[in-house]
Amino acid sequence: MSSSIAIPRDIGIAVVDRAAKSVVLLKGVTTTGTVLGSGFVLSPDGKIATNLHVIWEMISGGVQLASGEIFDAFTVLPAAPPRGT
Repeated sequence: MSSSIAIPRDIGIAVVDRAAKSVVLLKGVTTTGTVLGSGFVLSPDGKIATNLHVIWEMISGGVQLASGEIFDAFTVLPAAPPRGT
């Protein structure tokens, strides 16, 4: 059975606009070159969520917010390593 939920266009645009402001760009250096990835801001104190493969081999890195503001470093909170490593 297929179903579709109709979302009014103005509400859809508002949701996308709000969510887009939380997207961040992560850029870092590994032993083999440069890595780019994305994430999103989780909380007002600056916690960011991203996939572990984005930062797994980074030696150093920074974050750029959607506003253009750049942070030259970040701290990684502990996480379980990816499976198979």
